[in-house]
Order: sequence, then C-alpha cells, then structure tokens
Amino acid sequence: MGEKTALRIKYWAILLNPIFLILYFYGMQTLYKLCMYGGIRRHLSGIAGCGILGIVWIFIWTYLYFVKKKRGEFKESVKKQLLIFIFCLEILVLVGITGYFGIKIVDSGQGYTGKLSRKINEWIYSRKIELVHNNIYDDGIEGIFNDIGTKLDLPKELYLVNSFSLRFDTDGTITDIYSFFYGKNKKGERESFLLSYDSGKSDKMTITMENYGKGGCAETKNMNSLFRIIELTDIQSEVKAWNTAYGAEEFGILYYGYRTFDAPVGIRVLNSDGSEGELDRVEKDGKYSGYAVSLYVPDREEIIEPIRYMDGWSQVLIEDTQEEEPEYTYVIGKSTSLQTNGSIYYLLNEKLGWQLAVTEAALGSRWYEWQTTEDGGKTWKSVQPSPFPEELHGVAEEIKFWDEQFGFVLMGGASETHSELYMTNDGAASFTRVKISESIMPDTIENPDEYIYISMPEQEGNILKLELRREKYDNVGLPFESADTGQTWEYAGEE
Repeated sequence: MGEKTALRIKYWAILLNPIFLILYFYGMQTLYKLCMYGGIRRHLSGIAGCGILGIVWIFIWTYLYFVKKKRGEFKESVKKQLLIFIFCLEILVLVGITGYFGIKIVDSGQGYTGKLSRKINEWIYSRKIELVHNNIYDDGIEGIFNDIGTKLDLPKELYLVNSFSLRFDTDGTITDIYSFFYGKNKKGERESFLLSYDSGKSDKMTITMENYGKGGCAETKNMNSLFRIIELTDIQSEVKAWNTAYGAEEFGILYYGYRTFDAPVGIRVLNSDGSEGELDRVEKDGKYSGYAVSLYVPDREEIIEPIRYMDGWSQVLIEDTQEEEPEYTYVIGKSTSLQTNGSIYYLLNEKLGWQLAVTEAALGSRWYEWQTTEDGGKTWKSVQPSPFPEELHGVAEEIKFWDEQFGFVLMGGASETHSELYMTNDGAASFTRVKISESIMPDTIENPDEYIYISMPEQEGNILKLELRREKYDNVGLPFESADTGQTWEYAGEE
C-alpha cells in the first residue's frame, strides 16, 4: 500500500469515527420515525441538527486534513493493517445503519403501513380542483362535475358508494359537499372518487382517487337521477318559502340512489318533463320506491318537513340488481379502517354500527362525519356532520362500543403527540370529552403536563383501564382506572 493510499484511508477512518456514526444512527432513526409516525415539528429539529453537525464536521475535518497534508504534518502513525481494519469496520457499520433504516423507511411508504405511505397516497391520488360553478340555482349538480372534469377523466356513468351530500345558503352558494362514488374507466376497471369541499376552509374541492377493483355497478346507486331531478326542480322557490316562514338560512341536498319509504310523507313524484306525477307511479304493496333526492333544512327536520323528489320515469327491479352490488365484508366487534378512503367503523352486531366517514383530507389530517347503520353497513345515515371540535386536526384512531348506548372514540392529533378521548352514553347522539386531571396524579410524577396522549380504554370485569403517555408510541404510561363507566378516574400505579 502506498503512502498516499494509506493517508486517504486514515482520512476516511477519522472522518467516520464512532461519534460521527452515532450521530448518523440517531439521524436515520429519527428520519424513520418521521416517515413511520409523522410529527414534523417533533422530529425535524433532530434530523436537521444531525445533518448540520455532520456537514460541519465533514468541512472542518476535510479542511484540517488538506492543511496538515500541505504542511507535511499529517503522517501515518497507525499500522496499515489496523488502519484498514478500522476503516472496513466503519464502512460496514455505515452500510448496516443505512440498509436497516433504509428498508424500514421504504416499508413505511408501502400500502398503509406508515405516515409516509399516507402522504405518498395523497400526493399521487389527491387533486385540488377549484369549484367555479358554485351556485346550485344557476349550475345545478352537473356544474360541480364539469369542474372536476376539467382536471380528471371521469367515467360516463357514475354510481354511489354511500351518498351524495351538499349544503348551500339562501342565495344558492354551495358551502359543503361530500360524496364517495365510482364508475368504470375505459379499461372496464372500477375507479372510486372521494369528493369533499368546505367553503370555510378552501375554494377548492379535494378529490381522492382509488382503484375500486373489478365487478359490476349497482344500478340502484346510479347518479343520473340526481343530476336530472336537480335540473327539473325549482329548489330556489322552496328555499325562499322556508326562509320566509322559518328564517332558515342553510339548506341541504341528500341522495342515496334508489330508496323505499314506508309512507308517502314529503314525496313529490316528478315526470321526465318536470311536471308533478301521480303518487301511484312509485307505490307498490303499500311502499313507495324510486330514485329520491331529499331537500331539507339541517338539524330542523322535525320542524320543517323535508321534500323527497322522486324520479317517476325510472324504476328498478331490486331483485335483478342484487348481484351487481359491490360486496363489503364488515368486521363485527373490531374498530376497522377502510383502506379505500380512511373512514373508520365499528359494528356492534350484524346490524347496528357506527362510522366516522372522511369528508376531507389534507396535510395528514382528516375531517369526519358521524354516521350510523342499522343494516350491517349496507347503508349509512348521517347523524352529525361535525362531531368533534374543529381545532382537533388529526386522524380517528379507534371506535369501541360495549352496548347500544355506551362507547368511546379516540381522536389522535396530526403530530401523534397528543390525543382526545370522547365518550357517549346515548348511542352517539352526543359526546363528552374524557379528561384526566393532574390533581389525581401523585407528586412523584415529574412533569405531569407532558402526558397528553390518552389511550383507548380496555375493560376488565367492571373496571375500565387506560393510560396517559407522553406520545402515542411510548412503551411506558401512567395507568388509570374507572369503576363507574368512565365518569371518574383514579390513578392505578405505584405512588
């Protein structure tokens, strides 16, 4: 080995010294945690600090090396064999650290494994599209989809996965949209689209796209009647009447596709030319069926009777379309997230269940609508459009119910350093936040205000148990118990 080669090896051996490798290990570990769990504010300072220190060290040592070499002060002082051994060992450690965390970072970007995968999915599959046709009186529903069509190639025939929901004010300005729909592309594959819009947050709609798999389309969920009914109906006159009589200022449109009602309350049958049809056109065996669009006043349905405009020109034989319905296998007794759109649900039994349906997604956070089902997930009914405080921007982590009335919902903050737990005793008609007071913690606990992540309760006999942690993935937390179904909590650890 020549002297120049030996000096170069010595340069690299000192550059990759144990302190540098420890710094590199910590930086890669922190980068992995960021990719897996998120929390930019919590992890970015660590990554940036390691990067800056590493770059500074490289510049300083490189400068010293060349200065000493030029002056003839940098000499080989270690045996060549030992120098080669140290250098090879450092390279192996460097490669090992890079490979280990590199694989874990790549895994965090696969499927729905980690935060990185969710961000990648948002970048690839989400689009922001300006809502130009934002007046329901002037533009109807088709104006919304015309705007979407300027950026996306939508299928010609569209079908609902769950519902189409829209809200607007007195002058017809659209304020809120939510829908999850699908259709077949040119290759015959089903593609789904999650549509959300909130005028209070942005003038753009968010569209999240997914591959919906193979199979047929449910004709009972066809959206054609939605477009046609809104086009034929004088919604503005109805809204003006409600505004004059009741002072209503917010209005809603809801469409589930083909529906059956036990009574003709609020039903108005429409002919294809817009004239009012006879009720017997949609009546069979004492029930009333058809594609129905509901016009209503949110939160005042008991006072102001909704109008159900029913398509009188299209009838569907349900028995002929059952095999075309998209099939879902809902898990009973376990909080489950839908990979198609990130909604989370919990079924108590074969019929009753609850769901937090995603209405908007951005920057690692989700906004939800609280829904319930009484038919095992075939249909979902909106209960609360915004069940939790707007300032809580994060992701629903878990839903758990013990019976038809008593249950919990765990909401995690976007940084995953804190969470909020909500409890209901009335079947999710209302929620109260579960708070653990610092006053019940023993004095031996240092910095009790740092324990801001609360876990989902578990039940042992008649006792509910949970933990407070500093962040979601802490291995150690403070245990608490409740013997009165969550009304009060006591510290359960050693003081």
